[in-house]
Amino acid sequence: MSTPKDKYANNADAWLANGSIFSRAAKMLFEQGDPFLYFPAALLGQQALEMLLKAALIRRGSSVTPEDVWGHRLVDLAKRLVESDQISLPEMFFEVAKKFDDFFRELRYPQELKRVEGLGSDDGWHLDWAVGVILPYARPPKPPA
Repeated sequence: MSTPKDKYANNADAWLANGSIFSRAAKMLFEQGDPFLYFPAALLGQQALEMLLKAALIRRGSSVTPEDVWGHRLVDLAKRLVESDQISLPEMFFEVAKKFDDFFRELRYPQELKRVEGLGSDDGWHLDWAVGVILPYARPPKPPA
């Protein structure tokens, strides 16, 4: 039995807009230089990358439903994007995605940290770089000249 689609399941523009907002918020928190704000910045950064990857996948015909594109794992979403459109992403994108996947798994709730270490302002730079890599795929295609 398939899940009924939410009205935003195929709305790449909505996913792009939200991802862009979350990215800006994460950047602002990383730039504060307050180590306590790096935790929410990392979570917002993971959400930003997730939304931008989903926007890119929607633009290539996917829907955000349990039967199609689902979940929070950035590495899996990025692999799906590469497979969907014969594009390539730099290996470093997958490294940044894994790091933000780990942030999402370990920083959402109070718990012992096993994968996250050294969270800091450098992660804000990595986030900006990763957003720059994925954004062209999340944006609408340019009209022919």
